[in-house]
Amino acid sequence: MRNPSWGLRRSRQMAAPKGSDRHCHRRCSRQTLWAGGIGVGLLLTVSWAWGGGFQIPTYCVKCQGNRNAGAAASAETASILFFNPAGLTRLSERHAELGLHFAQINTDFRDDGSSNPFGGPAQGLLNADGDSSVLIANLYLSQPGPGDWSFGLGVHSPYGLNTDYPRSWVGRYHGVYSEVVNVDINPALAYRVNPRLSVGAGLDLVYAEAELTNALDFGSLLSAQLGPIPALGITPGNPAADGYTVLEGDDWALGWNLGVLFELDPGTRLGASYRSKVDLDLEGESRIEVPYHLTALTGGLLASELQDTRARLTLPATLRLGVHRDLSAQWSLMAGAEWTNWSDFREIRVRYQDGRPDFVDPQDWNDAWRFSIGAEYRYSPKWSFRTGFEYDESPIPQATKGPRVTERDLRWLALGTSYAVTDSLILDLAYNHAFIGDYSIDLREVTTPQASGGLLPGNRLTGDYSNDADILSLGARWSF
Repeated sequence: MRNPSWGLRRSRQMAAPKGSDRHCHRRCSRQTLWAGGIGVGLLLTVSWAWGGGFQIPTYCVKCQGNRNAGAAASAETASILFFNPAGLTRLSERHAELGLHFAQINTDFRDDGSSNPFGGPAQGLLNADGDSSVLIANLYLSQPGPGDWSFGLGVHSPYGLNTDYPRSWVGRYHGVYSEVVNVDINPALAYRVNPRLSVGAGLDLVYAEAELTNALDFGSLLSAQLGPIPALGITPGNPAADGYTVLEGDDWALGWNLGVLFELDPGTRLGASYRSKVDLDLEGESRIEVPYHLTALTGGLLASELQDTRARLTLPATLRLGVHRDLSAQWSLMAGAEWTNWSDFREIRVRYQDGRPDFVDPQDWNDAWRFSIGAEYRYSPKWSFRTGFEYDESPIPQATKGPRVTERDLRWLALGTSYAVTDSLILDLAYNHAFIGDYSIDLREVTTPQASGGLLPGNRLTGDYSNDADILSLGARWSF
């Protein structure tokens, strides 16, 4: 539990304060509380954000230097197995590649008239930061096989999420802490059909875990049932009557990927790859934390509890296209496009193992594209430099933009360099900055309406976001 003053229903409960039974017995009963939807198992807000939505485009350090432009066609490092497994046939030696990416996301929210379900001003910290930082790692190995075969293994994290707001902020009923961790173990093989054409395929053994938290507005729910009781903190949106919910779950699942690489001439390559969607059934638990004085006031109808849950998470399918052109011994140009099938993300549905009704939160995301261009300059046998730009379209419609995934269309600027320490060891460095800009949100949370049986609207979060992000990447490549 996050707060030792609260306990699970299975543990001890405090006695009701003197006189509290008068308020509850006069104006409510077990039947009316449950009919009103205040069964605590329903009190779960899940404004999940799975992806350019919550994709993490940090797949390889060298590629970060040009924002992954043409990555499906370049086929110069072992990380090609992620972008296009067919490109493994271009690596004539064994390769090992390690990358570390430190990402800092700056999220600033400024309130602009948020309100509680009764129309009054929302209480809480009006200006809040959801800043977060995360370290992401990639590892790739490639091995030329017998004849025209090649093999590879990658470990990467294509998806993830981390935002963290103060528990007292004005949008606490929409979200407080959000973390999604994803690991993809990706074996792959490739076959050179002829000097120009290669094909490849791979499997994705995918693990995902999530932890999502938010506050629960018992102040409004009990005010609707009992009327306000200021002495006990029961007024609409009062932090003194807040509950808290924590949802955790994880799962393993299997996906696949295919790729093709065509070499028009020794300096021009075209690549395409497809990565399947992966359906995960996150199994875990939801913890509902209720202040003791509310448990006592309601005669135990509201009490902390622990419930087993399942929630479906779909990591969407992607289609990647790339072109790479060597203009000379020193200069190369590349371009790429990637489509992500985010329209599969229609809703959040949490299923309770005790058979109570599902919790459903509509999302209705849209398919999205990202487009990138880049260039590389090989200054000397030891040094090379690169740059790139990417436009990353947001899949989230305005109607469902919330505080867990704080984004609009992204514009990425990238710089990178490589230094050959020896003939077999190369060090890579890259820096990316995302220009996100300012945008507004106007969103009502869905827990309060469901818990009140439709008698109350949700808390309304209205305000402006100002965001940006920076990624610093360090990597090493070995050939042997």
